[in-house]
Amino acid sequence: MGEVEGDGCLTVRTSILGRDLVKDVGLLEWFLGRRGGQVRGFRRAVFSGFPTVVLASIVERIITEHPELQGVYHVASPAIDKYDLLVRIRDAMGLDTEIVPDDELVIDRSLNDSRFRAATGFAPPSWAEMVNVLAEDAIPYDEWRA
Repeated sequence: MGEVEGDGCLTVRTSILGRDLVKDVGLLEWFLGRRGGQVRGFRRAVFSGFPTVVLASIVERIITEHPELQGVYHVASPAIDKYDLLVRIRDAMGLDTEIVPDDELVIDRSLNDSRFRAATGFAPPSWAEMVNVLAEDAIPYDEWRA
């Protein structure tokens, strides 16, 4: 019911990864809250969302370059497993968290964005680029949360 279709309506279906000013329930805040510790990295849990700072620029591009777009579209990044994603975040942010590979959980939450790509010509950035943008975000989240 939340995925509205019709004239003048656009629904973007995706997943996000980002900082949070209120709770510690998202993957990134959960991971950052375990600095210096150890976590499991699920190598068979697949994700195809975006860091929120990257998704904001994608939404801006849709609004400015494709105002005629309407319907429900999946917008996806290259699929990545949670282990590799956490390793990239750890390394880009200079964290000292140990990530233990785990193959127990099997879940694929990746989306097929071929329809969106065909309609817009969009090609998502690489995970190396997106994690760098995430790591370079200058907003002082930790100070604001205190």
